Amino acid sequence: MYVIIACPKCKSSVQIIDDIRAKNTKCQQCGAILPRKRLKKLYETADLNKAIEARGRIQFEMDTNSEISPNILKKYLIDSRPGYSKKKDIKSIIIQVIDKNGGTMIISNLKNELKKYDFSENQVESTLDRMLEVGEIYCPRVGWVGLI
Repeated sequence: MYVIIACPKCKSSVQIIDDIRAKNTKCQQCGAILPRKRLKKLYETADLNKAIEARGRIQFEMDTNSEISPNILKKYLIDSRPGYSKKKDIKSIIIQVIDKNGGTMIISNLKNELKKYDFSENQVESTLDRMLEVGEIYCPRVGWVGLI
């Protein structure tokens, strides 16, 4: 497992370290001894090529802006963790789709719209039922849903 870290002391060095059980690592730029437990992992992957690409981009951001932009960190922190996928929040997407259509919508049209987001029909049904029970949406007519 390869981990990309930034030195908190000199704030100019981004490096790839092997995620082994060593307690400390040394900054290649300033020589500071850094305890691994306290380092913020900017990116981690099992693929060395991906780690090299991410390190290059993060280093470029630090060199040009002297601070890492949130967009670059967001991309690498969220999307690249092994075994981690950004969870789709079905409730917020349902609310967003209904809102785009004027606040009320036919349930069958809503289900067709949600197929674009790769949600299963069972998942959509159960979420709609829960949202109706809780009161996040309502049924103005049979076969329709609306935002409260």
